[in-house]
Amino acid sequence: MILVADAGATKTSWALLSNDGVYYYQTAGIHALLHSNEAIKKVLNEVKNFVTHKNLPYHVKSVFFFGAGCQNTQASERLYTLFKPDFPNSSLQFRSDLEAACLATSANKDSWVFILGTGSNSCIWKDNNIVAQVPSGGFILGDEGSGAIMGKKLLKAVIRKQLPEDLQRLITNKYQLTYNDVINHLYRTDAPSTYLASFVPFIHENRTHVFLHQLIVTSFQELKTMHKDYLLTSGFSIPSQLCFVGSVAYYFKEELKKIFEPEYSIYRIIHRPIEGLVAYFQHQVSTP
Repeated sequence: MILVADAGATKTSWALLSNDGVYYYQTAGIHALLHSNEAIKKVLNEVKNFVTHKNLPYHVKSVFFFGAGCQNTQASERLYTLFKPDFPNSSLQFRSDLEAACLATSANKDSWVFILGTGSNSCIWKDNNIVAQVPSGGFILGDEGSGAIMGKKLLKAVIRKQLPEDLQRLITNKYQLTYNDVINHLYRTDAPSTYLASFVPFIHENRTHVFLHQLIVTSFQELKTMHKDYLLTSGFSIPSQLCFVGSVAYYFKEELKKIFEPEYSIYRIIHRPIEGLVAYFQHQVSTP
């Protein structure tokens, strides 16, 4: 059996590939750089119970974990230490969420691949390898176009009283936000980026409002400009084909197309890469 995970800051999708079929499960997020050992172990205990219900954990031959922050060697080593007690007889591999996005969307096609969910990142996928990657920087230094940045822009407008009155009434009625609430969530909890991204449903629900429409457009323009400039100034040529993975890309696909499609061809936009990863590993197993 093979256990595959696609992890982000907000949620993790799991797939257990067995002779009886594929079983899917979803938990809270695991971010190798942001979440505490205690938070990760809590998720792993839940996963262990799920796997045990389907079969005993020692029957899992391999665990392939794709997640944000896994390109960091120390972070991957920490995850290995946390996973090993629950999967003592399994081989463990920790790979980046960008590689998951590439395998799920592009396969053998050269593409400029984006992750656009709670956070954001992009890379150039060529000849079945990541040949260039834009440093994400997280929601403080980067994450352009992401749910965290959209939420950050919105909350900044809230606390600075820059929202139009009708929009201010809508958000006040929905969330009863106070300045202290916002500050406490951002600076005194383990997952501030998840908190910021929690306002994306409100933005999506009211995306036709002039203020929020401009917020979305500006966020995607920043994503395109800053990632493109980094790649070009680093000496890389950008493929004409684009692929996007993530909830923000999926739910704002029309706005996204208006920013990118005059210059690039969007090949695929998917919500989650887990189904594509399952297809990839099934093919790997079936190929002699």
